[in-house]
Amino acid sequence: MKKYYFKTLFTLFLVFFLSAFFLACQRNLTKEEKQVVKALNNIVTPLNGFSLLDEYRDIDVFNRFGDASVIGLGEATHGTKEFFQLKHRLIKYFIKNHGFRILGFEADMGETIYINRFITKGTGSIDEVMKKMHFWTWRTEEVKNLILWMKEYNKDKDESHWIHFIGTDCQFVTYNKQLVEEYLRMYDKNYPEYISRILAEVTEIDKNKKIPENISLGEIKLKCDSLKDYFKLNKQSLINGSGRFEYELIARLAEQTRQVINVNFDDYSRDYYMADNTLWLNSLLEENPGVVLWAHNGHIAKNSDYSTRGSQGYFLSRKLRTNYKSIGFSFNQGSFQAVKYDFENNIASELTNFTIQSLPLRSSYNYIYRWVKPKNFILIHSDIPENSKLYEWYNHKKPFLLIGALYYSKQRERFYYDYNNMTSFDAIVHIRETNNAEQYLFE
Repeated sequence: MKKYYFKTLFTLFLVFFLSAFFLACQRNLTKEEKQVVKALNNIVTPLNGFSLLDEYRDIDVFNRFGDASVIGLGEATHGTKEFFQLKHRLIKYFIKNHGFRILGFEADMGETIYINRFITKGTGSIDEVMKKMHFWTWRTEEVKNLILWMKEYNKDKDESHWIHFIGTDCQFVTYNKQLVEEYLRMYDKNYPEYISRILAEVTEIDKNKKIPENISLGEIKLKCDSLKDYFKLNKQSLINGSGRFEYELIARLAEQTRQVINVNFDDYSRDYYMADNTLWLNSLLEENPGVVLWAHNGHIAKNSDYSTRGSQGYFLSRKLRTNYKSIGFSFNQGSFQAVKYDFENNIASELTNFTIQSLPLRSSYNYIYRWVKPKNFILIHSDIPENSKLYEWYNHKKPFLLIGALYYSKQRERFYYDYNNMTSFDAIVHIRETNNAEQYLFE
């Protein structure tokens, strides 16, 4: 009984102390900061929850994005439960309310073809398709639940109303040989032997991350081009056999094979190809129903400086203009998953659940977001009045907390990047305190 009493007393004391601490911090806001917070309080939409059971009342503010061709959903870390859950909610919202039918995912096309077959045709098991994913970032309970929901959504629908899960990335060719050969055996039994030979050669190069000494990079590229050319030359006969959707998917996989070589062995932009693959996805279904993108904030932002040449979102916005909308995700404190990595000494270690407890960097967007009420909110940037004090404060580059697959708590400030959130994103979803995503447990 005494133990319980002291535990309760300690908890109350801790809550009181933290409340007093944050109130003291809030009192230390400058006059300008207080004006900015007050102005934001007047225009943000409270975010009510993360569960799929939470219906649309709060996220219906995104109704105005419903006519876009592509909507990018970001994440401020690759390992946050609430980001993944809320993205799931938004995907469901745009599918059910605005007719979007393709999820473009930050993963390679090959692995997601297997996921898409599971979603559309029930091929394989959830364990099998989750194992196909290259990165730990997506092998989570939250992504599993998204895949299972998409499969359930398709269950009673005909093919013309199916939703699809297809990767836009270009880092691996692990499954390309198997998928291309499988397709050609079914629909082009007399395909030439050089197709398999080239695919085997490129697979080995990708696996070893090295071009053999007896062949040049230029020769490898020409061989990859011959794969693309074969599909173009035989397009109609292949479509007659497999149908347009399957042909387009495998023909694009042949093109993605060249993209991987360009990105991994030459000075080509991964984000440019991710954008190009997204534009291709937007025309994959004849009625062009729209694409929702799942990727990190860095990729979906309209940022010309990202990775020196520009982000996926930058290239999309140049092509689609206002028909591309980007929704960035933000947080202040809490837990997330990342690989522990000491950047100064170049030392990587295990996947870790990190927790950030301290207040954000004072000069950052995150610091101001911390004092906005409610604690979780949606901010549509077009709602910020031009020529207002808020617009003047907001429309400049400021530090913004962005964590990818790697993190090191002793070097926290290096994860604040200079962003103009006004021009980089059409909206921000802010979550004050987060929890780490749950790793998927294979049966």
